[in-house]
Amino acid sequence: MHGIVLLFDCHSIRSHLPFLFEGQLPDLNLGTNSGTTCAPEIEKTALEVCSSAEG
Repeated sequence: MHGIVLLFDCHSIRSHLPFLFEGQLPDLNLGTNSGTTCAPEIEKTALEVCSSAEG
């Protein structure tokens, strides 16, 4: 029935966690687990879309 499926798995986390590490997490993290959880083409397209977005 569906030829292509894209699972977009999101998690919410505080940006500042001093008990785990110094600094602040990015607003958006595109995690691929070294390419094992996301096809390179999808990662590349997502990065291009996010990089070109205003704001």
